[in-house]
Amino acid sequence: MSRVSAGVRDTHDTACVAGQGQTHQSTHKLVWENKHQELSKEKIKHQKYVQRKNKEIRDLLEELDDLKASDRNLKIRLRSVTNELAVLKQGGMYSSRQPATNRGRTRTSSTEKNICKQLPSSASKYKMRTPSPSGARFPRFDPTAYVQEKTRRQRESNLK
Repeated sequence: MSRVSAGVRDTHDTACVAGQGQTHQSTHKLVWENKHQELSKEKIKHQKYVQRKNKEIRDLLEELDDLKASDRNLKIRLRSVTNELAVLKQGGMYSSRQPATNRGRTRTSSTEKNICKQLPSSASKYKMRTPSPSGARFPRFDPTAYVQEKTRRQRESNLK
């Protein structure tokens, strides 16, 4: 072999080795890029998962706040109705019941506040009193009987 042919062979061998190195580097680069893309997809997926969970937490906290407010309102209403019941059992003839137009946001009426002020200390402890045997209670108002009595009186006055 001559020197020229040996030089060509060395150049060819170096080019082959260099070509293999470039191929090896490009393969590593492709693998790295693929792994980087996979990592980016996983990050995005995880971020969406975290956002979804955070939204669920916010919704549940809001629902919890609403339920706490509802619970507070129901406890207040229970207290006022219990006080009203205690007053009525003591012989009170008036009622503070009013048609509830907005049940979600109940407020105590001035009548209910007055009932609470009028209660003696024993009634505020919700003690049950037994009805007296003397029958001191007034009978309940009967609107039908009232109308019938009124028409009977009118007839009697017309007959006279």
